[in-house]
Amino acid sequence: MIESRDDIFDEEKFTSIPRTRDLIHQSSNKSTTQAKDVSGGVSFVPEPTKSTRPKKAKSFGSDFQLYLVEATRNETICQHLYYFNIEDDPKTFSEAMASTDVHFWKEAIQN
Repeated sequence: MIESRDDIFDEEKFTSIPRTRDLIHQSSNKSTTQAKDVSGGVSFVPEPTKSTRPKKAKSFGSDFQLYLVEATRNETICQHLYYFNIEDDPKTFSEAMASTDVHFWKEAIQN
């Protein structure tokens, strides 16, 4: 499964997910209450820390499958399966022009 950050969701349909505006409203109410309790004290805001966990590069291997599904909650409208084997792809321009898929590679270069 591949997750995309460019998806657009209708937030009104996902009512169980807390929205940012709701969280901001709740946190502003809490901070107002805390400010009244302190009355004149200096407030300390902790600085966010950075993760120390090493980052892993995602690797799909030399061949992988990709599913693209267009659907609503009730029905699947369209589903596409793509199979990629990138190990056999040409590594240089001259290899691409000498391959049997030269038309495909010329089109890919122009786009």
